[in-house]
Amino acid sequence: MEEYVKRESDESLDEVELREAEEYLNSPVAKVLGASPEARQLVRRSRNQLDETKRRQAEELKEALQRAREQEQLRRAETEKVTLLRRQRNFGVIVVVLGVMVLIALAALGYFINQNRKVWKQTAADLEKQRRALVDKGQILRENAKAVLDSGADDPVKDVTALRNLALALNLNRQDVEAAKMARNLLLRRVWCPPAASEVRYRRDTLLAAAFAPGGSNSDVFAATGDGQLLFWNGRDLSSARSLFEKPKPKENEVVQPGFASFSPNGQWLFIIAPTLASAVTAEAPAQGLQQIAGGGAGGSAGTGRDTCKLQVWRWSLEKGAYESAGEDLEFQRLRGSRVVNFVWSPESDRVVLINTRLNEVDCVFFEVKGSTFQQLVEQSEKLNSMKVVALAFAAYRTGIAAVSVDPAAPALRRVSFLGADDLQIMPAAMGGQDSIRLSEGFQPNGVAFGPGNDQLTLTSWSGIRTLNLPNGNVTPVPPPTFRDQFMRIVVGPGDFSRRLVAKSLYGRVEVAKGERMQEPAEPVVFRGSIGVAQFSSDGQRMLILSGGIWNVFDSMRLIDVSPLYRTQKPAPEKFEDKPAPPWVADIASAVSALDTSGDGSLLTLETVRKRYPESKAGDAYQAVWKRFFPR
Repeated sequence: MEEYVKRESDESLDEVELREAEEYLNSPVAKVLGASPEARQLVRRSRNQLDETKRRQAEELKEALQRAREQEQLRRAETEKVTLLRRQRNFGVIVVVLGVMVLIALAALGYFINQNRKVWKQTAADLEKQRRALVDKGQILRENAKAVLDSGADDPVKDVTALRNLALALNLNRQDVEAAKMARNLLLRRVWCPPAASEVRYRRDTLLAAAFAPGGSNSDVFAATGDGQLLFWNGRDLSSARSLFEKPKPKENEVVQPGFASFSPNGQWLFIIAPTLASAVTAEAPAQGLQQIAGGGAGGSAGTGRDTCKLQVWRWSLEKGAYESAGEDLEFQRLRGSRVVNFVWSPESDRVVLINTRLNEVDCVFFEVKGSTFQQLVEQSEKLNSMKVVALAFAAYRTGIAAVSVDPAAPALRRVSFLGADDLQIMPAAMGGQDSIRLSEGFQPNGVAFGPGNDQLTLTSWSGIRTLNLPNGNVTPVPPPTFRDQFMRIVVGPGDFSRRLVAKSLYGRVEVAKGERMQEPAEPVVFRGSIGVAQFSSDGQRMLILSGGIWNVFDSMRLIDVSPLYRTQKPAPEKFEDKPAPPWVADIASAVSALDTSGDGSLLTLETVRKRYPESKAGDAYQAVWKRFFPR
């Protein structure tokens, strides 16, 4: 260091030399040896210069860092500006694209709306056209109803037909006030007996017999069929309860002779004569039926003599709720070739007579309850056969038997007698002192029944019906209402004369009236087919109709509510408010007229109508219609 001072140079020490000089000056050696002031001045000057240099370097570094930061900020700003410009450009592109898409969508929407508007306009026009067509069709139906009502009394079902047309018209156009007024007048001014259930049809074979289920139920029905099934119908479903017999299958040159069945009045007993096989050569053709069934007239010979016939007896088991066999089959002698066996029951269901005829021959078999089954009474059977009884009816409580027999002096004539219930002896006192009453020639009844009056008998033949007054013997013809009503049957319901109902089966319909007001029947009950047989439930509130195309070939059952005939009908109000009818008016009209729109027997019932419209009808212009059919 001293040498460096001696050179008298203006240069300062570098940093290494300065560090060594400072270390020397601060060391113990320097304290011993010492150092010149020039050396110390050099060190101080060098330190100052070094510090100044470092300070300038620090400031330069700081300035450089500042410039770097500023450049970085500028770069970032430029980057952000570029990014923003790019985003703005992309956004602009997106906006342009979206705008184009929106324009395309708007154009497509406009086209779609325009096309739909055309479709809607066409649809509206089509709907209006359909509505007008329905209105026009409703008007046609209304005019048809009016024409039917104006046609006079020639059509016995004109009111039913008119009401059906009006029901259809109101369903098509509820605003048809004129149709509503016509329907209202028909509903209020006549008595209607509506169906209590939809009609049921058995398509596999014939229905041989039907009866209300034992125990007082007026909604459950049993039916025996030609193919051996016992059917149960609860008003909704038709099901098989059990098999009664197996129908035989004919071989070549064989035919099946039809079977027969009959329920007792109380439903406790069921008699079955199962179908049998017969030679096709000797069997009579069914086409010979009516005259032979009537017990008179000529027909092809089916042979002579008798054949042993078996009778199945079934008894209702209250414990099991089913029909059970009552033991071994009963046997009786049946006229060979006889096509029909009539079962005549006593009202108490404890006696029954089987009557079968062949041309002018007749054979009766008398059965009576003995223990748990029936037993033939041979003596009573022989007495009936000796009198050639072709038809009979038991009076209630074993008070007697009305019998129609062949006149011994003239086989073409018939006589009516009143017999004792047990000994079968003629009782003249019951017939105004006469042993018998001879009927006019040509009238050959094949059925007799008590009623409709207390002292009257109804005599039924294939050519008409007549009533016989027992005290005076007067016979009064009951003329058929139309030429189609040659087949007529009258059934008397339970109860006394003032209360009992009488059902008259006619062509395609049944007329029901109170016994004391036979000339004022309710509107006819129309059924499927041309021939029907009616029977009443034990309480007289329901009527069961077995019907078909020809006699003894039945395939349909219809259950009818006849309770409206027991009600006191209030007169219809004189003034009505002319307003469109509520929908339930059309439904009531459909129900009471038994309108079958589907053709499958599906009938609307009043109970369904009641459940369909539970709201109050108070204040409605058609309230009187609702009250007529739903008094409570």
